[in-house]
Amino acid sequence: MVRNVILTVIPISLTLLFLSTNRKNTPQEFIYRDKIQQADRLTVALDKDIAGHFIIDGKSYGIQYEMLEEYANLLGLELEIISDHSPYTSQALLEEGKINMAAVMRTHIANESNIPVAAFRSNYVIMSRRDRKTEKISSFGEVLEKLDGKSLLVAPGFTSSKSFDLLLDSLKNTETYLTSKRTIDIMKELSVGNYDYIICEKTEALMGKGVVKNVMNIFEFEEEIPVYVLFNREDSLVAQHFESWLNVFERSDKYAELNRLYNGSGINDKIFNTASVQSGGRISKFDNIIKRIAEQEKMDWRLISAIAYQESKFNPDAVSNKGACGLMQVMPKVAEQFNYCPDDLLDVETNITVAVQLLKTIEKSIIFDNNTDIDNKISIILACYNCGIGHVLDARRLATKYGENPNNWKNVKKYLALKSNAEIIADEAVRSGRFNGIKETSAFVSNVRDKYASYCQIASL
Repeated sequence: MVRNVILTVIPISLTLLFLSTNRKNTPQEFIYRDKIQQADRLTVALDKDIAGHFIIDGKSYGIQYEMLEEYANLLGLELEIISDHSPYTSQALLEEGKINMAAVMRTHIANESNIPVAAFRSNYVIMSRRDRKTEKISSFGEVLEKLDGKSLLVAPGFTSSKSFDLLLDSLKNTETYLTSKRTIDIMKELSVGNYDYIICEKTEALMGKGVVKNVMNIFEFEEEIPVYVLFNREDSLVAQHFESWLNVFERSDKYAELNRLYNGSGINDKIFNTASVQSGGRISKFDNIIKRIAEQEKMDWRLISAIAYQESKFNPDAVSNKGACGLMQVMPKVAEQFNYCPDDLLDVETNITVAVQLLKTIEKSIIFDNNTDIDNKISIILACYNCGIGHVLDARRLATKYGENPNNWKNVKKYLALKSNAEIIADEAVRSGRFNGIKETSAFVSNVRDKYASYCQIASL
């Protein structure tokens, strides 16, 4: 679950235990212990002027946000976002040990003793009202000519750029205004003629055009404006781990997918076809096909939708570096098990059908006691979907052997975690070997359960 919090913070301090791993292209993983209060969350404060992070219907969007979510998932932690603070308040919280990270603009770094990691980059665009005479601008010189004598409203993140300084020096006759308003709000002001031009962050502009129709981008600045993630000076190992992970992640398929999503028209499909259509009880543009296939197998289509969101953010063309394909991230070998051609997995109907049949097979294979509640059933089935039924059956056999309830997800998760231990995998109850993915599986189960709960509130069965 990811929470967006405005004021409430909980004291946190860090200790680290590093664990080695032999997985290719994966940095050393660590877990937060003891002083982080049972290692249940990663708390990040965002500078209120951070570009490319926006909240619609209580849900966070933005490539920066999604990268932080990926990092939290790697650690098996819940991501907690503290927003709407000034950058100086965020850094004070960091120094007091009340948060783990603070994301700020370069010019807002107040305390040099904190450890900065250049984590994100934003591009800015000039927008104007759309009409038949509106044309795109091809050079900076043309920008100066076009804006001269006009009114210009500028988003706060752009003020830390060299391009902004150059504009101020050159546009002597331009009325330039700074604002702390959201991009979508200043786009609305542009659309009704309150200003001639605005400058705002590129991905936010793309998102805003899904709502404000009579505006367009006419120029994109080449300069990339960095956003830094700050760490407490006592947490240098945390900063090193994050930077190491970031270097690997930026070469991954997932990062490429996020760039395509947020720098193309896909961002509006994601937002306006998923999280923000609550009034109509709609979850995604795939609702009808998911409902039809789920109904055939007598499964809750909202749970299937929650898995699709977690696996691919409803991207039917997603392919992971491990070869998982499509909306539900189905592996080719799974398609073959259900007599489908792996080459067809990017077909939405085939992908959902294979995934639903897999879930139904898992449900039939797991023998639950009659008194097992639905929450534990769903969690255990989701774990099977994520890490394989063999590992989950091992964990259930271990729980039974050592006198614990195998129908309780907490117990199953405990023994899944223990399956990384050499002594445990030598136990006769273990038949599927070592398991090192407890953080990923735990995060998957938690995130899908939370998304499923939210979908149940906005859509009927």
